[in-house]
Amino acid sequence: MAVVTTIRLDLSRLREFAEWADQFPFAISRGMNWTAKLARDRLVRELPLYFTVRNEWTKKGIGIGPDRGAYKGASKHDLRLHIFGRHDYLEVHNTGGKRPGGDQPISAVPIGARASEQDTTKKRSDWPLNQIRRGLAYRAGIDRLRKRVSVQQTSKKTGKVRTVKRREGVPKLAHGQVIRASKKHPTATPGSVLWYIADDAKINLKKRWPIDQTVKEVFDGEFPDQLYRSIVQAVRSARRRR
Repeated sequence: MAVVTTIRLDLSRLREFAEWADQFPFAISRGMNWTAKLARDRLVRELPLYFTVRNEWTKKGIGIGPDRGAYKGASKHDLRLHIFGRHDYLEVHNTGGKRPGGDQPISAVPIGARASEQDTTKKRSDWPLNQIRRGLAYRAGIDRLRKRVSVQQTSKKTGKVRTVKRREGVPKLAHGQVIRASKKHPTATPGSVLWYIADDAKINLKKRWPIDQTVKEVFDGEFPDQLYRSIVQAVRSARRRR
């Protein structure tokens, strides 16, 4: 995934540096790179608005380069750069379409699982099955019907065996199941939908991550100033070398 945009340069602010035109390619490339870093930082900062960010690798997957997979910016010989996401699912959220195949057959689609857009589910205790095990969530007709069964338990200290009553194990998640909040849930309204379990192969993702719009806004707002700052520094260095 890469954002392609064309920049129109208004050079009226650079007339005072006309005699240093040989510095322009270098200054333009550096101004582009500085602005691209600002765009990348904003994309990373706003990522939780669109995704449940489970780890830092997702954020680190947003990079800058002349091509996907190469973390290298524009140069004076090649005034091109890409702002891209390494992960396939990020690309689909930008373009829309079928969810890329992964190593899991189903996904838990968050409906009301996050109290706010900034919340994440980094902790395993926040995952759907663990919420069910802790009694914070349930699937109607499944989890509340689990029976108590007798289990043999051996003491590690004494070696004695005793019989204890436990509920049956939590059944695996399956396509079409709806997970709701129980009365014990700390934030959600009892009975409200937290997750919908969907078959990965049947999920059609919408275009919802505006990477192109974000990058364009940053370049429109920041690039003129970053270019001017870069020109000033380039000319200052060139004067020292004379």
